[in-house]
Amino acid sequence: MQELISIIMTSYNYARFLPEAIESILNQTYTNWELLIIDDASKDNSIEIIKKYQQKDSRIKLIENKRNLGLAKSLQIAIRHSQSKWLAFLESDDILEKNSLEERIKLINQNPTIDLIFSDVSLFGEEKNIQNLNKHFKFIKEKYNILQKDGFINNFEQIINDVNIIPTFSVVMTKKELLENCDYKTPIPQIIDLYLWNQLHDKNIYYTTQKLTKWRLHSSSYINSSTDIWLKKVEFKIKTYFLRNKNENFIKKLITSLIILRKGIIAFTIKPNKFKIFFLYKLIYEKDL
Repeated sequence: MQELISIIMTSYNYARFLPEAIESILNQTYTNWELLIIDDASKDNSIEIIKKYQQKDSRIKLIENKRNLGLAKSLQIAIRHSQSKWLAFLESDDILEKNSLEERIKLINQNPTIDLIFSDVSLFGEEKNIQNLNKHFKFIKEKYNILQKDGFINNFEQIINDVNIIPTFSVVMTKKELLENCDYKTPIPQIIDLYLWNQLHDKNIYYTTQKLTKWRLHSSSYINSSTDIWLKKVEFKIKTYFLRNKNENFIKKLITSLIILRKGIIAFTIKPNKFKIFFLYKLIYEKDL
């Protein structure tokens, strides 16, 4: 008997993308799933579209937020309503390949110590964004010598502190219990995923080179609404450090946090304007301790 998989999809004003995303789940070769769509008070016709699909398939469940709560709270609500010990994710503007769930379950059965599994992606959408991300992926693969073959990411703890190697929620399947115990109060809502993965730094993370997800790149995506406010990025760095090092002495964590903050202030105040973004990137996304 197939194990149940809970697929979580959050949606806000993405009616134009929803049919493709939902159809990609209906077309899965793995059939024992439930789809939890949490609509975050959309103002378009998203609810109408979702309800039409509900009438076609009882495995689709709709949760409606009465007001806009944001991605972090929507994720928590969906996780609480899920019925499976395994959670998969599909952003409402992305698409799953037909064998996506089947291949992930197969790898989990072959490697029972897996806590989280993520896959490679196919990129589609705006060409400029595709080119930039391809360069980014190439940089990551060359710098860290990873993502070249299937297997566990042995140094995930160090890498995820430097850079997010999990490109999108849509490539992830993980144990529900891990996300139930996470902190969701990220200083930067648009990168809640990186905030969560930092908290799973010591878990068994598995990567497959199979391209099991199609990631749509477009200028109206949620990630593109992120802010470059430097203080928020410094706060993000400090909070993830505290979460990753819960057992360390408080004074040591405080001193480390002050070092991070000082570096952020210096990067923001004394560098020429055209270089500020570069130095903030170095501060926040690359290991600096």
